[in-house]
Amino acid sequence: MPALLKKAADTNVFISEASDSALISVCSGLSENRVFNSLQNIQNIKSNPMKMKMALCYNALIDKLGPKFRQFQNYEKLVTMVVQFMNEGALEVRNMGK
Repeated sequence: MPALLKKAADTNVFISEASDSALISVCSGLSENRVFNSLQNIQNIKSNPMKMKMALCYNALIDKLGPKFRQFQNYEKLVTMVVQFMNEGALEVRNMGK
């Protein structure tokens, strides 16, 4: 997942769009716990475009969980991670976190 995040933040639009769809596919195809653990292992990102893509992954995970969101075993950590995007300095990251 880190390599996909890096490619998704690329300035080349074609590579970025292909990586976005690959990220969403990965988040939809893997188990919820595996996606969450992968995202938890990627913490020290300073690049705003990569933070936006991480927020996109959390979005895909929440969409996948759907009505089971509150029964997710890492529910509190997931909410905490998404709320942290609201405290970011970049407007794009905050909007993606919403």
